[in-house]
Amino acid sequence: MIVKCCVDGCPWEISAYGVGENNGFLVVRRFNYEHLHYAQDNLVVPQRKRCKLASAVIIDELISCMHKAPNDIRRDLEREYGLRLNYQQAYRAKEKALEKIMRRFLKGGRPVLYVDGCHLSGPYKGTLLGAQAYDADNELFPLAYAIVGGETRLMTGHGFLGKEGTSGQTKEVALKLLDSIAYARLDRDFDCSMEKLMAFCPELGQWLQTNGDIERWAQSKFPYKRWDNITTNLAESFNAWLVGERKHNIAVLIHEHREKLANKMYHSKEAMTNWSNGVGPNIEES
Repeated sequence: MIVKCCVDGCPWEISAYGVGENNGFLVVRRFNYEHLHYAQDNLVVPQRKRCKLASAVIIDELISCMHKAPNDIRRDLEREYGLRLNYQQAYRAKEKALEKIMRRFLKGGRPVLYVDGCHLSGPYKGTLLGAQAYDADNELFPLAYAIVGGETRLMTGHGFLGKEGTSGQTKEVALKLLDSIAYARLDRDFDCSMEKLMAFCPELGQWLQTNGDIERWAQSKFPYKRWDNITTNLAESFNAWLVGERKHNIAVLIHEHREKLANKMYHSKEAMTNWSNGVGPNIEES
């Protein structure tokens, strides 16, 4: 394979050859990286294709910086690639790139997130918050984590369970009713459980209906397949996975976590090469 610059007289050239028959690897034989001109001066991209090109260029960067502004994208693309976009084009390019990132997640993981926190036991007595998911092979797939000063309780409709004077028996009954709502597979079972909760505690039932985001946790209302995983087992697994790192200071904790996560992703990718058939949805190796 030989690739040359399309500008007449420019010596930029790269040549490579394949290794083996089916592994897809290339070995570079020769590479002359010098241009006799600025590459962006000869970059000709039709107006209608600039958004698509820009989204392909910025997708890797957006994975690590989701909140990058369209104006920042415009400046970076013009500085690094000579690609000039207006604000609307940069905005559409970002939206297309984010859509591709989300599609990769939906193909490679289950659309259910598990969020939990654990206390740090090192010099800094904070809390480690983490968000995880199951991958297509039913394994832990860490998504994000944050270190905060402490885990606070939000004042929600569940707050009545912690009110003074509430008996242990009342709490137990309320939790059982909430479980029956969450695990109900059919709409009629959900409605029946909700009626029982309304009769037991109208305040909590009303809060669930108006502010509870039921479609995010109730099995019968969830818009995607849940595969019956609505426990916190995965979050507990993440906490146990980092039990050794939690005793270190913040800098060491982050460093060791990144190494552990990189090793996990590498071994998972290596294991995929031994699959002889599909396991769950297809996973993109990107």
